[in-house]
Amino acid sequence: MWPHDSAVAAAGLRRAGCSREAEQVARAILEAGMAFPDRRLPELWCGTPRVADELPDDYRNSCSPQAWAAAAVFSLLTTLLGLEADATHGRLHIDPLATPLFNHLEVT
Repeated sequence: MWPHDSAVAAAGLRRAGCSREAEQVARAILEAGMAFPDRRLPELWCGTPRVADELPDDYRNSCSPQAWAAAAVFSLLTTLLGLEADATHGRLHIDPLATPLFNHLEVT
């Protein structure tokens, strides 16, 4: 499982109108990240079936921390929150997806 590739897939699903699937992918990656030491996404991990209350399987040569894995978090949050910048007009559009990861959004 490569978090940066999965983040791109989640963003593509959202753009294609597959919001439920985009949320599932994004949530699975972020939940996996919360299970790793220091809550860091590694470069990759084994794509074995998920088992409740168990850590994802390590991939032996995976690097952590790793730059594009760290950047995937921001892409996933952008997808979940539906953030779209309109720099020309100085606006930020927000269209969040319903997800059990968070239930409150405050923009100041």
